[in-house]
Order: sequence, then structure tokens, then C-alpha cells
Amino acid sequence: MLNDRKSTSCAPEDSPSLLGRDDLIRTETPQSGILAGIAQTRSFVERQRTLSGYVYALIRVIEHSSAWVGSTQNIDFKIALGQLIGHCGEEVANLHYRLKTLLTKDVTPIATDEYERWLASAATLHDVRSQAAFLSGTLSGLCRHLAWYMSNTDPIGDQPTVILLRGTEISLNHQIAIISSFAADWQDIAFPAPVTATNSHSYLGTEAVPPLVDQPGRPETWQYSEQQIIKPMSHQNYDHLIELGEHMQRWLHQVGIDVEINAMEICGRNIVEFRDMPIEFKLDMARQVWDETRHAQMMRRHLKELGSDFGDYTYCNKVWSKYMLGSTLAERLAIEQVLQEGHALEANIPFGEAMNDAGILHIAEMIDYVDADELRHAYFGCKWLIHIHDGSDTAYLDTVRDMAIRLDMPLAPRGPLQAELRKVAGYPDAFIDLLAMASSKPPQATSSDANGTALAQR
Repeated sequence: MLNDRKSTSCAPEDSPSLLGRDDLIRTETPQSGILAGIAQTRSFVERQRTLSGYVYALIRVIEHSSAWVGSTQNIDFKIALGQLIGHCGEEVANLHYRLKTLLTKDVTPIATDEYERWLASAATLHDVRSQAAFLSGTLSGLCRHLAWYMSNTDPIGDQPTVILLRGTEISLNHQIAIISSFAADWQDIAFPAPVTATNSHSYLGTEAVPPLVDQPGRPETWQYSEQQIIKPMSHQNYDHLIELGEHMQRWLHQVGIDVEINAMEICGRNIVEFRDMPIEFKLDMARQVWDETRHAQMMRRHLKELGSDFGDYTYCNKVWSKYMLGSTLAERLAIEQVLQEGHALEANIPFGEAMNDAGILHIAEMIDYVDADELRHAYFGCKWLIHIHDGSDTAYLDTVRDMAIRLDMPLAPRGPLQAELRKVAGYPDAFIDLLAMASSKPPQATSSDANGTALAQR
């Protein structure tokens, strides 16, 4: 029986904090800024506003980086941007939580008008060196202000903030060291704390951002092909991969580029294109960008161990192409996170078991990390698709079924249905029942049957 819920979260009731950040960030309309009658001192309010300013700066860095992660042709810079997006997203989540404990109500990120003009000016940067210089300078100036804050706040009363910012400073300085290696020259950009309401700018989601691209950037030396480089094979037969020869090279190459890098580009686009979504949505997408980046890095590392590298084979951007068949955020979440990430839950398990049984432990361990992340990504898709549909399972099912038809993708998983994992990932019971019925029917051949194995199915 379908349940048209009015809740906007689909996390299991007995595990509300397992996969999401629903308890960290409010998404209602901002109001007074602090709870009435609590903050009595100007210095306390200024600290709240300064932390909110840090959030603003990091969100704008995330937005710029998310646009550039899709457009850049430099694969190493793309990976560096993916790492930066993920780290900044984690710091924003931590800062939001601290603002809540400081009794800040319905936080809206704020910045001075002058600082926003600086951030907006970077939307027109097109070359890697200029983009890297902007990011390095902005983050370096922010870190300098973090150090100032820690030196000037109450070391006892504000100790939780000091501990938090110390970790933020370390994380951002590590990212600066990586990003700045792509810049020929750069300098600190001072961060002006928005401590007063005068000349301050509240984040609206309409600020200038770099343009989005219809096709993700790739090195000019790479060759595109509409054909995938993995030969069709049974999901019960992994002999060719176990040999750790050319077939494994092809698998790591295709999944690393046409699945993982495509997925990080997709989530980056979601952050920029759908800016009217709550900040929590941006952070979930930033987390997935980070996860997909790490997956690509692991696969590239193992590919190099086999004597190959990204670019040695052709690429096809199949996951990106499928994603672009959706015209709305709901359709695109159904395509990428709900259907493709969801099907990977079942497909990866027998593949990981085969690698483990064959003693190929470094690949098996990689799949374990990927599986853990895929579960979270499917959760993100279910959570936000149900949010968009105002809690309606009926609308959720209609969207997912429509997208499965549009993709010519069977609903039945490519392995034994993992009903419990699907529940943890937030799939409605009605949809899990639908998958169970589809799994019990004889498989029907579709054009998607030639997708390869395990992760490559996405």
C-alpha cells in the first residue's frame, strides 16, 4: 500500500543519523538570527556572524569549484577540485552544527558586499591557472582569518569553536597546497568578517557562478567513442578480471572515467544548476563529489599498477549521457542516484566476493569502500526525490518508473535483491516490493544488457 507521507526525510526511524545530516541544518526561512533574549553581548553576536561568513565563503568556493569540475579538461585539476569540494562541504556542515549550538536560529550565510563582488568576479575565469589562483588566494585569506579568530575568542567559553576551526585550518591548508600547484602566481585575498548588518549580503543562490557545460571537459589527447571498452560478460563469471590483465585494465579505465568521474561531474552540476535547493542538498552533493573523486583515484592507482593510465583507452561518458536525459532535478536524481547507484548495491556484492575469494584483496577492499559510499548516494537520491515530491511515494514511483523506461533500464537488480540495504538507503517499501516482483520474473533483453559488470552497469 502506498504511503503519501508529508515528511521531507526518508531516513529509517531507527537510524536517523546513519546516512544523513537532517539534524544538522535547518532549511526554514531565516528570521531573527539568534534566539531572542539569549545573546546579550555584541562580541557574542559578532562571533556568530563571523562563523556565518566562513560558511558563505566556503559555499561560494564549492559553487565555483563545482562548475569548474565539469568544464576543466585537466584531469588532475578535476580530481583536485573534487577533493576540495568534499573537504569544504564537510567544514560547512561542521560550522552549521556549531552555529546551532551557539543558539543561532535559521542561519543564512552572510558576507560583505565587497567580498561577494570579489567572489562573483571569478565566474568569468576560464583557464586552470587563474581558477587555481582564485581558489588558493580565497582559501588562504580565509585561513588567516581563522587563525585570527582562534587567537581572539574566549579560549574556554568558545573552546568547541577553536577545536573545530583548528581542524578546518589544517584541512584547508592541505587543499591549498594541492590547488596552488596549478597556479603560476597567487596572493592572499583578505576575508572581511561581516560583523555588522551594514553593507552585508545574505546568500540568495542567485550570485554569479561560472557557466555550466553540456559535455564534461576531457584532455584533447583523449579519444571519444560511443562504444564501451568492456566486453559483455556474465555477472557470474569474473575469470577475465581475475587474470589482472587487459580486461581488468579496461574495467578500471571505464569505471574510473565513465562512471566515477562522470558521477562527480553530475553532482557538481546539481550543486550549481539547482541552487534553490536547501544548503543541505548542496552538502550531500558535495559529499558525493568527494566520494566519487576518491573512487576514481583508487581506480587510477590500481590501473597504474597494471601498467596503464587514464586516457590509454577510449571514453564514452555514458553515465553523464544518461543523466542528461532528465530535464528536472527529480528526473536526474531518479536516473543517477536512485536507479544507477541503487542497482550498483546488488551488482557490486558478488563482484567483491569473487575478488576476495580469488585473493585479489586490494580490489576487493576498494569495492568495499565503494559499496559503503554507494549506499549513501542512493540514500541522497531517495531523500531528495521524496523531498521534491512532498513526501509522496506515488509520485516517487511514477518518476522512477518513467526514467527506467526512458533509459531502457530494467527495474530488476543485476544480482540478488538486497532488501535490507535498500531499506537503509531510504527506498520506500512499495518500491522494494516492486523490485522484488521484477526480480522474480525472467530477465528481458534490453540494450543495457551490454553494460559490462558490477560498477560498470551504472
